[in-house]
Amino acid sequence: MRKTIVAALALVAIACGVSEQKYLAKEQEADKYMKAYQDESARATDLETELAASKQKVAELQQAVAEHGQEIETLEAREQRLRAQKKEYEALTNALAGQVASGQAQIATMADQMTVRLPGDVLFASGSAALSKKGKAQLDSIAPALAALTGKTIVITGFTDNTPIGRKSAFKTNLDLSAARSIAAVKYLRAKGVKPSSIGAAGFGEYGPVAPNDTPQNKAKNRRIELVIAPERLPKV
Repeated sequence: MRKTIVAALALVAIACGVSEQKYLAKEQEADKYMKAYQDESARATDLETELAASKQKVAELQQAVAEHGQEIETLEAREQRLRAQKKEYEALTNALAGQVASGQAQIATMADQMTVRLPGDVLFASGSAALSKKGKAQLDSIAPALAALTGKTIVITGFTDNTPIGRKSAFKTNLDLSAARSIAAVKYLRAKGVKPSSIGAAGFGEYGPVAPNDTPQNKAKNRRIELVIAPERLPKV
């Protein structure tokens, strides 16, 4: 009997040992799966972070491409405008080539602006605001090129020397004379086809000399009409 009890207890002990081993094995297996799950979760989080960063980078690149495209369009538009402007200014230069060669006209360009300087003594008689025959011929030579301009403002400015106006003159001051001469040139060019809304007049009198008023030659330089041609800036009416 005693031997039987001992044998039974041994079997129970063996059974318990086997169950504990299985439990420990399952526990280790569960820990293994939990560790794997945690690793995968961490990896998924990292991938989500990388994906968000990639999306942000893509958005930035798309924005850069869009801005670059707009910049290219702007540069192309500017290039086209400059080519058109060059062609227009070349037409004016060609129209005045003879007068430039003879010293009766000067042309200056700066950025997108062009200034044509014509001697007042050729356009008008002394103290007069009526265009002379030579003056009309000079304006006739450039009227077609001026009429063909698009998107431009033409301001005709008049200047005199500092010699006081004579008592018998129809004008009280050099300012009045210079303004009247500018207006006469504007009216003539309008009659020759220059768009009225694109051309205007201004008078500066003796103010704005290009040379000291100390010799007859310098005074003659200051008596002038200038055509300032620039991108359209006049208000719409």
